[in-house]
Amino acid sequence: AHHPRVSRQPGQDENMLRRSLAETNDMRHILTGRIGGAEDGLTLTLRLHRRGEDQPIWTESFSGATNEVVALERRGVSRIASLLGLKPEKLS
Repeated sequence: AHHPRVSRQPGQDENMLRRSLAETNDMRHILTGRIGGAEDGLTLTLRLHRRGEDQPIWTESFSGATNEVVALERRGVSRIASLLGLKPEKLS
């Protein structure tokens, strides 16, 4: 199955992008994420939305050092996969 990955450009409305994805793709959920931080660390915040709904059904934040972006992403993917009852593919 093909799972589209779309990166939002600065200034693009996230709600509008989610609605557009829901109209053009046959999927149950849309996962959005934001990464931000300061000199001492990063925070990755993920939100899971049901297709066509504005309010997330799940939100969680993951924190780590500025050099741990990939590790934060892996933790987030593992957590959401677990919540959905999926087994994530091994990431190299």
